[in-house]
Amino acid sequence: MNNEECCMCFEEISGSDNCTTPCGHQFCFICLCRSLVNRNTCPCCRTVLIETPDENEDSDYESESDEEEEEEEEEEDFDFPEDDNLDKIIKSFSEKGYGITDLMIMLIGRIKKDDNRYNPETIKKMYSDLNEIVDDLDNQKDELKLFAAEDVRF
Repeated sequence: MNNEECCMCFEEISGSDNCTTPCGHQFCFICLCRSLVNRNTCPCCRTVLIETPDENEDSDYESESDEEEEEEEEEEDFDFPEDDNLDKIIKSFSEKGYGITDLMIMLIGRIKKDDNRYNPETIKKMYSDLNEIVDDLDNQKDELKLFAAEDVRF
């Protein structure tokens, strides 16, 4: 297999879309993120990628209070974009000062309590910025369709 192919979908991985796990497997961002939503392990070899707390033990991870649950309900859900917009989204997101890791952490939602970089306000702003980027791309796509329709009329 080519080193620039996703281990899951076997599509060629662009530079900004490349995610390499500590165990050395390469995935495109969408495939790895979709997998990590359901499991905390590498899709190829099942190496643990994200430590999750044992529910019976005290943990460094956030426990959700009623207030946090209400905030989560208010947050907009993020729908995965069409794959052709992914590079544009990642580029725009990085122009706002975020990296791919920030995007994955935001979408997966597994955050250590003592990690001040990802407090609820920061996550909310990241969602807002990302939704703004996706909305802008959707608007551009709609405008292009309208322009194409106008060209046909003339």
